[in-house]
Amino acid sequence: MLPALAKAQQTTAIAIAQTTEDMIGLWLHGKSANTQKSYRRDIYEFLTFAGGVELPKVTLNNLQGFEVTLGELGKSPNTIARKLAAVKSLLTFCHKVGFVPFNVGTLVNVKPSKDKLSERILSRGEVLDMIYSTKNKRDRLLLKLLYATGARVGELCRLTWSDIKPTDTGARITLFGKGDKTRVILISDELYQELLQLKDENGDPIFRSRKGGNAITTTQAYRIVKDSAERAGITGNVSPHWFRHSHASHALDNNAPIHTVQKSLGHSSITTTERYLHSNPKDSSGLYIQV
Repeated sequence: MLPALAKAQQTTAIAIAQTTEDMIGLWLHGKSANTQKSYRRDIYEFLTFAGGVELPKVTLNNLQGFEVTLGELGKSPNTIARKLAAVKSLLTFCHKVGFVPFNVGTLVNVKPSKDKLSERILSRGEVLDMIYSTKNKRDRLLLKLLYATGARVGELCRLTWSDIKPTDTGARITLFGKGDKTRVILISDELYQELLQLKDENGDPIFRSRKGGNAITTTQAYRIVKDSAERAGITGNVSPHWFRHSHASHALDNNAPIHTVQKSLGHSSITTTERYLHSNPKDSSGLYIQV
């Protein structure tokens, strides 16, 4: 769809929006299915807490009470911050388009949570231990591709053979990411030749379920990663996203240009990519102090 046409259609939709549900739908437009599901859950949790209030009538007491209640329920600071950020984002959008006369969300400060990124970066040795602890070729190649590409797990679960094209040095993979954005990742010929071993006469998808031959689900992929971590003796709530974190950190450690890493990961802002520079510092003023 042409950008001008898409913008015109959204403007029309905003003009005829009448309800909170309408505005939530417009706010979520263009976000990935998983993001929409997560945000919608957080928003309706807040609205339920507030007694089903319409967005224009949300009060400061509603927001502060929601924050306090989440804490009393034992929710982690990260979870509380995420839920409040979702509500604030929706209110900002509604105020911007004129649905909410005053953005009460501006009066609530989301407390910064501890950045645990460094705790979710595996060493190269741990990555290899997990890869070679897998029980079969499909699972091993899923982990290899997670690490080699830094792709999101959903992007790899959806991958088909038509998304991979051979090159002189390996292959190029087209990934379909958040907001229907596409990006291209290059892989080595060695990895490409290994992937071809999964190809059979049934064709797509690349990572097939044992039952039915459909694409594996993200839930199955999470289980594959979790099981491989346990077999490798790695503790913690290891998930496929840890491979993405490790890819970024290790690529930067090996002097990959930060803009290249940003492009490969599909980050819209380089600030997001820069977090990996600070999560595993190689130098610190503390090393120059003797005590």
